[in-house]
Amino acid sequence: MTCEVAVANRLGIALAADSAATFTQSGTGSRTYATGANKIFQLAEFDPVGCMIFNNSALAGIPWELLIKAFRATQHNTLPTVQDYCDDFRDFVAGQRSTGLLPLSVRGISEQSSLLFAMQSVMSSLIGTMQSLQGQAPDPASAAQRTMELASTHVDSSAITAPLSAEDMAETILTHQAEISLAVEKLLESPKHLAIKGLIPVGFIVDLVFKSLFQRTFETLSQAYTGIVVAGFGESQYLPSCVSIKVYGFVAGKLLFEHGDGFAMEHTGRDCFITPFATRTMVETFMLGASSNVYGFVQNHFVSNASAACDAVLKASGSQVDAQVVEQAVQSAMAPFMDGWIRDTSSAHLLPLLRVVGGLSLGELGELADTLVMLESLKEKVTYRTQSVGGPVDVALITKSDGLVWIKRKLYFDSSLNHRYFARMERKHKGAA
Repeated sequence: MTCEVAVANRLGIALAADSAATFTQSGTGSRTYATGANKIFQLAEFDPVGCMIFNNSALAGIPWELLIKAFRATQHNTLPTVQDYCDDFRDFVAGQRSTGLLPLSVRGISEQSSLLFAMQSVMSSLIGTMQSLQGQAPDPASAAQRTMELASTHVDSSAITAPLSAEDMAETILTHQAEISLAVEKLLESPKHLAIKGLIPVGFIVDLVFKSLFQRTFETLSQAYTGIVVAGFGESQYLPSCVSIKVYGFVAGKLLFEHGDGFAMEHTGRDCFITPFATRTMVETFMLGASSNVYGFVQNHFVSNASAACDAVLKASGSQVDAQVVEQAVQSAMAPFMDGWIRDTSSAHLLPLLRVVGGLSLGELGELADTLVMLESLKEKVTYRTQSVGGPVDVALITKSDGLVWIKRKLYFDSSLNHRYFARMERKHKGAA
């Protein structure tokens, strides 16, 4: 994972990212971590557009850094909006222009990796459902039968995910069914999955894997994606904007993606925004006074304590009220309670912050973005000791007139020892101009 932040006002947009990277091995799904990765890039050679990547750092083993730089070398047209740049880059990865880096064999590896990830997801779901039903069902066979019924109902409630088709599904099953069957049989031998061995047929599991991948695609692959943030200015845009997509890889030769968060500055409305991506707990706390998981805790505690208070009052008064009536009253009171709490925390934290951000200088925008990422990194380091956020923080600032300018940037070499490198870059840019 990572922590990345986009901070913008009418002058420009600052992008900041840590350097922790996740590498997922194609075919096995095993992950390794490193610090020192580059996550901010200039997407177009001369246009004021940049991008950031988060979560998986590679697509079927091909680093996204290579794909971004290959796109930048071939992209010569100025486009109207940031969304157009994002769409063009997505089409580059999906289409023929990227076959030098993503040939058919590599796209096949991506499909295989998606299937194996779907298999792991299905097996974990079956085990979890089976365990939750064991106390309710009279015997393991009944629990297994109910587990299969629930799984089938869940997956069959959805149609095939666009742009995939029934023909794609049939062809993928024909190609990979034997391979997935063997993988499922092998997985059932592990101690973790012995609880369903012999109770849930291998054929059912294999069928569920393909259905889950094609009909509940983004849910099944919810952790196997790369987030791509594109930010800056299109030719027709004079105020900054930011869009994002999640790319899940190739299935049936088609690139699977879904749109994510995005914000655009408005001439007569919004004059600034702060948008975190990936790990965001500390950034949300800084902005809102509490992170999104704290909001969930508050809701849960309100329900339990309000219900207990109602029960205590009824008991003290000797009244008898149906428990369902009490539950409905508590649930109806929760919405205005949360609305008031969120309104007050926003008034105390977010609104004053946004008023100031709207008037920050370009240097202060970069400083704020840098600080937010460092806060998240520090929290992860002293709270969880995870490898998901850390390393040097890179900061880039994008304006309409100046393009992408680096405020902080790590280099893997000493600039004082590489004069020839900078001379080559100067000749390259003079030639392109």
